[in-house]
Amino acid sequence: MAVLSLRDVTLCYGDSGPGGRPAVLDRIDVEVAEQEFVTILGPSGCGKTSLLRLVAGFERANGGSIVFDGKEVTGPSSERVVVFQQPWLYPWLNLRENVAFGLKLQKRKVDWQRVDEMIATVGLSGYEKHAPYHLSGGMQQRAALARALVMEPKLLLMDEPFGALDAQTRQRLQEFLLDLWTRVDVTVVFITHDVEEAILLGDRMLIMSTSPGRIALEQKIDIPRPRDESTTLSAPFQQIRKQALATLGRVSIAAAGITGTGDRSAGTDEGGSGGDAESGGERSGAPSGSDDVQVAPGVTMDEDLAVRGW
Repeated sequence: MAVLSLRDVTLCYGDSGPGGRPAVLDRIDVEVAEQEFVTILGPSGCGKTSLLRLVAGFERANGGSIVFDGKEVTGPSSERVVVFQQPWLYPWLNLRENVAFGLKLQKRKVDWQRVDEMIATVGLSGYEKHAPYHLSGGMQQRAALARALVMEPKLLLMDEPFGALDAQTRQRLQEFLLDLWTRVDVTVVFITHDVEEAILLGDRMLIMSTSPGRIALEQKIDIPRPRDESTTLSAPFQQIRKQALATLGRVSIAAAGITGTGDRSAGTDEGGSGGDAESGGERSGAPSGSDDVQVAPGVTMDEDLAVRGW
């Protein structure tokens, strides 16, 4: 049963008519089941964060409806809590006070035992009296997660929470989040730019196109849990990754107004006439002035352009 439902959601800033700005989001239809983990992936500017802000109630859509737990979303709620890319901990408060801050802001009675339990849940016992600037980046992000979860939300909205972390810390927190999600009764919508992160974490992955933002691909991730870094080497994971990269390539090419690249995966894989990418020959559809671009063997032009951000 869907706990979150978006129907024909449209978002515009300013005049979206002829000659005006294009819609940021256009006709978004998404359903999220209770306790589902949904990841959303897409190029910069596709409206991922705008979509998250609509679900959080920070902004209102120009059209369509957003329904959470049977009620239309009309504003923020402690049932829908956001974890941002930056932890935004208050430097004049210690860790324990930062975790309790949301409860105080909502004028709710602070259950300090519950606060301490949540600090322990995210593995920060012993650091309760520490200031945020005495904690590592990964520890600060776990503290921000504890602050969100102590509110006992039904929906956790995560906007690239690991995007600013180094690779090792990011990997540890991905595995930590997966373990935590199995122990906490919460639905998760997770924004990311990282294809592997989207597949590793999600039950379902949505890839968005841009100008305007639409759902370009909805992919169910039928990979057994629990998952960890070794999961990324499996054949099912790599197959989904290849499909996601191909979709991102088409999305990036369309956004750049490039035409004529087509789907070269067959030619590249089989070494046929589509193998210009490997031979370094002329590549129709490459950005102007990029005749010296070399595409790695076994990678399609679409995928290469996606990685380069074109």
